[in-house]
Amino acid sequence: MTDVPTSNQVILARGSPTTEQSTEPKRRSLEADVQHKTSEQKVDSLTLKWGTLKSWNINSERGIALLQRYREIGQAWSAVHQIDTPEQKEIICQLIDGCDGDIYLEWGSGGPVSKDKAKEYVRRYRRYGEKS
Repeated sequence: MTDVPTSNQVILARGSPTTEQSTEPKRRSLEADVQHKTSEQKVDSLTLKWGTLKSWNINSERGIALLQRYREIGQAWSAVHQIDTPEQKEIICQLIDGCDGDIYLEWGSGGPVSKDKAKEYVRRYRRYGEKS
């Protein structure tokens, strides 16, 4: 029988468990966003990677509606596989504009960035072979 990792274990790339906790924020479902809206933390925040959304904490009704539209257009299972349409890039920029909390770029200093820098990153990011 294969050992199943407990909740405090993380499977490494080669499949061996470790007790280290992942420090990366997890992408939440829209339902979790709605449920989280009633929690104590009310400030929106975003983390961007690969020119798209990596993780978020969105509490505003407008932000939740924007996320819902973003997902209706189509969302990959991982940020690395997501190639946003022009409409999705604009939705991300609208989320950035409505974000009262911190906005992080996964690449770089790791600290918060300005809304203008975050929007420039989303608008200018191109993957290998992607047309501009």
